[in-house]
Amino acid sequence: MMSLFPNHVVFQRIYASFLGDVMNNENEALEILARVKAYLESANNMHKLNYLNEDKFFGYNTGTVIITITVTPRDIGNITNASYECMKLLGYRHKEIKGKNVRTLMPKILQDNHDSFL
Repeated sequence: MMSLFPNHVVFQRIYASFLGDVMNNENEALEILARVKAYLESANNMHKLNYLNEDKFFGYNTGTVIITITVTPRDIGNITNASYECMKLLGYRHKEIKGKNVRTLMPKILQDNHDSFL
């Protein structure tokens, strides 16, 4: 599960609690919580920088979850930009989702049929 959701803060905190409370593995729990804290601090700093840049792309929708994708036939559905709120909600960094197909953000059952809708 950790490899599936490496930046999902809530999952990381729950897993750290599980390790500490149930498995009595305080050391690994503290390491995970330290990584979560570092991630949140870097995300907060990134937010301060990106918030100003997002105004230029999204205008008054800065606090809204927005994903822009390409519509050219060669790379249809690839993510070109995502708002900070989107990255915060999904637990990704900008460089992790930029250029990936939007179907990677969907549940598996929708991924299989997504391209037929485009």
